[in-house]
Amino acid sequence: MDFGFSAEQDMLRQTARAFLADNCPPSLVRQMMEDERGYQPELWKDMAELGWLGLAFPEEYGGQGLGFVDLTVILEEMGAALLPSPFFLFHPVSRPDHAHRRFRGPEKDLSPQNC
Repeated sequence: MDFGFSAEQDMLRQTARAFLADNCPPSLVRQMMEDERGYQPELWKDMAELGWLGLAFPEEYGGQGLGFVDLTVILEEMGAALLPSPFFLFHPVSRPDHAHRRFRGPEKDLSPQNC
């Protein structure tokens, strides 16, 4: 069994690393520490245009339909760059119960006590 990343995941990592190196230097991180919002809306928009915000959402809901390993690749690069962003708060991985209600409806409660 191969536990390595696929060629596509390596390409995703390289793309994320290059994008963050160009758009999230340490000076931006320091600047955002003092900013009331804490992130740069233009950078958030650029991340959306790259498809990162919908990476693990099903395609039927406008996402890319990739898995959590692909999401992990992006999250690792975000962590390495110290990306000041609301990404984790926005993403369904942080609140799967909310994501389920948003995309599948309230018919099944996925809160921890019911899983």
